[in-house]
Amino acid sequence: SAQRSAPLMIEQRVHFTDDRSHKHRVLDHLLADAGMRQSIVFTATKRDAEALAIRLQGAGHAAAALHGDMNQRDRNRTLSDLRRGGVRTLVATDVAARGIDVVGIRHIINYEVPDTPEDYVHRAGRTARGTALGLVSTIATFLDKPIIKEIEHTLGAELPRCTAPGVEPYVERSPKQRSM
Repeated sequence: SAQRSAPLMIEQRVHFTDDRSHKHRVLDHLLADAGMRQSIVFTATKRDAEALAIRLQGAGHAAAALHGDMNQRDRNRTLSDLRRGGVRTLVATDVAARGIDVVGIRHIINYEVPDTPEDYVHRAGRTARGTALGLVSTIATFLDKPIIKEIEHTLGAELPRCTAPGVEPYVERSPKQRSM
């Protein structure tokens, strides 16, 4: 059913990471793609959204947070900045992102893996509006494997594993661990 599957216009990938600092390096790598006009980075909590937006701003990204504790005026200002192109990366929680329809969003980044396959599909649906192509990158830890398997089961397809040059997980780089 349409509820269960993400649109075919969306390319989907999983980047497995070792820990939080590795997640940050993978996120930086993904956001460095100059061809990616605008993105939404999903976090689990309001506090994570704030902290990550501040970290990204400090690294020179045009980033802003969007979460449920913001008043309506701030939310509206952030969304109009996004629509005008003043914000390139929106760091949002699931609740805050419901109903967001911004045409320029080409990249969804799951900085935290969603709790359910339904949340994954909902997040993915924020990209690839109209005829545009979209990309969904999920930054997971090896502890997230069970929920990734659940998402794949719901989608009826495996999410391609992806590693970025220079930011591969330690587990991938270590031949001793590979043979275990």
